[in-house]
Amino acid sequence: MKVLQKVFLIMLLCSLFACGGSGGSGGGSKYDKALLAAMVDNVLLPSVAQFKAAAESLDTQAGSFCAAPDMAGLTGLQTSWENASKRWHALALYNFGPLDTLEHTGLIAPRYFFIDALRVRGLDYSGSVQDSINSSLGGTETLDSDYFRTKNFDEVGLLPLEYVLFREYLQDGGSDAADMLAEFQNNDRKCAWLQGLTAQLASHAQALDSAWNVQFAGSGKSYRDLFVNAEAEGISDPLVALIVSVQAQFDYLKKRNAVSLVAPFSGYNFASVAGSVDQLETLLQGSDTGTVAGSVFAHMNANGASNAVDQVKDNIASARTAIQNGQEGMLNDAFGMLDGNLKREIPNGLDINLGINFTDGD
Repeated sequence: MKVLQKVFLIMLLCSLFACGGSGGSGGGSKYDKALLAAMVDNVLLPSVAQFKAAAESLDTQAGSFCAAPDMAGLTGLQTSWENASKRWHALALYNFGPLDTLEHTGLIAPRYFFIDALRVRGLDYSGSVQDSINSSLGGTETLDSDYFRTKNFDEVGLLPLEYVLFREYLQDGGSDAADMLAEFQNNDRKCAWLQGLTAQLASHAQALDSAWNVQFAGSGKSYRDLFVNAEAEGISDPLVALIVSVQAQFDYLKKRNAVSLVAPFSGYNFASVAGSVDQLETLLQGSDTGTVAGSVFAHMNANGASNAVDQVKDNIASARTAIQNGQEGMLNDAFGMLDGNLKREIPNGLDINLGINFTDGD
């Protein structure tokens, strides 16, 4: 019964929050395969690899730290968590295919649920995460791989890892570094939680990398090849799907005021969401800025939309200024402007139709 209830909940969430929504576009693109291949190969796939490397590094460090906990190890783990969070917010722009499919995964929800539960509904899970971990740290259940593999999506991923690494559970959420280290040294269950969570995160990152580069959902082909060759199921125009997915991330960041919810224990919220801004700029600028084939901005300039390019660059600069100064309102305004650019100026500058009627008035 509990499984059926979970499945029903996932179906309801997907209907409300567009799980797998990247494929339903009825738009069309003028610049398809050359530009798309450059965006995927030069920007998207490196983002997948960077998140995988960050998650694997965090997992490796957790094993070394728990073998001999010390302050240098704890500080290193905290820095690695921050890097993984920023890398995730870059990868979150591509929330389709391997990130949001259920087929051949053995999961009851899309994979991104288990990495960043906040992205699902934009709710603050920090209190329930804290209570769940505190209860377990004082409990007796076996904290093995099966325990973490079967946890609800809101009890694994980046948020619980952040709590384990940045808070004392005995002191009701204190943040004294020496006390946090002492907890790891004196309670093996805290290290079990750390290693269980990092192992799960690394496993998801590795599965994403394999799906994009080796084989996706039993197809015999990598998702990279399926997507670039317009063979991915449910996606009629991959360039349109890519732009809509990126737009959805900035819509989420603004509407859910994500910067106020991300990284509540570490204070790394602005730096985390900076990953999305940095990734957007890289995706639009391209790694081959001297040719039209490698750059969205170059395409737009060639199409007579240089003013739109300048507008997008100004909005990216505004977002960066807000991040540097810790200005939440200014950042959300910039997110809203970039969301609008991805709905209008960018597709118009590429001479493509997203096939979606936006009615949010921005």
